[in-house]
Amino acid sequence: MKQIAIFLLTLLLTAAMSSGAVMPTNATVSEVWQSADTTTVAAPDSLTASPVDSAAVSKAPVTQPRVKRDPLDNKRTITPVNVRDRSQAERERQRLTSQLSQKKIDRSAVKEITTDDGTSYFVDTVTNVTLPDSIADMFRPKNLYPRFTAVTIGVNLWDPFMRLLGQQYGGIEVWGLLSLHNRFNPIIGVGFSSADVSPDESNFTWKSKLAPYFNLGILYNVFYNNSPDYQLLVGLRYAITHFNYEVVDITTPPGYWRDPSTFNIPQCSSTAGYIEVSLGVKVKLVSNLSAGWQFKFRTIAHESNAPYGQPLVIPGFGKRTNNFGVGLSLMYTLPLNITPRPGVKKDKK
Repeated sequence: MKQIAIFLLTLLLTAAMSSGAVMPTNATVSEVWQSADTTTVAAPDSLTASPVDSAAVSKAPVTQPRVKRDPLDNKRTITPVNVRDRSQAERERQRLTSQLSQKKIDRSAVKEITTDDGTSYFVDTVTNVTLPDSIADMFRPKNLYPRFTAVTIGVNLWDPFMRLLGQQYGGIEVWGLLSLHNRFNPIIGVGFSSADVSPDESNFTWKSKLAPYFNLGILYNVFYNNSPDYQLLVGLRYAITHFNYEVVDITTPPGYWRDPSTFNIPQCSSTAGYIEVSLGVKVKLVSNLSAGWQFKFRTIAHESNAPYGQPLVIPGFGKRTNNFGVGLSLMYTLPLNITPRPGVKKDKK
């Protein structure tokens, strides 16, 4: 407001001088400044002023007041961005990212270099610039192993081993899988199982002749970009079986007038399907021979109606009252194209 008042006062004095009025001879510059400090001025679009007596104003030259500047104006500066504070690697990454997004980097000119210790990096052969990891990941293949890696054939030895220890049911299973990129492993299996079970504190024997079962699924190798000799496998399978069974030697307790009696339930047939989820490991023993453990969870998906109650044992599943199982496999691997792309760390022998 003070600066506006001074400016308006200057305009008034200029107008007065142009109309023949002059400043009083006894007026000083300090008085002019003092009057400017106490003058109230309206908005510019409704500017009014008191009339000036031209006879009382001297024609002497007037020293016009200076407009005071805000002292903070000299301190208002723009701080420039210091690009030198950024690391050279960060600037190079941003430059290469920009070039890649603008398709200025020829992907066919980017080559992967592998050192003797197995470390790999990517180089733009046109500019001879090593790409940082954030850019190299765009060129690094997700699957380091070829599509068809190996074929594996295995046999499940857990049930035969448990039969030797006195288990009353079980059989043997063989399976085969195809390794794709050392990552996805489609698997198919076939097994045979029988049962001759006499439950504790029961009055019958449940029998099932040797019957086949089939399963189909996939195993996923968590460490797919590492050596195929050691794997962590998560699996999902569907299995189906058709089998015959019978219940024999059913003994009824003696009555008051009669002796104990024994009878049999005629042979029945059933079809059942179940889902199996597994978690297992594969460990190389020697050459192409490996061993593996599997921990399994099974649940019945469907089964046919039984006229005399549900079957006690299902081939490949085991007792229907137990959803958990274990597998112990011995397997042989036939490599198809097991040489990985550069970047896979080889196991030290």
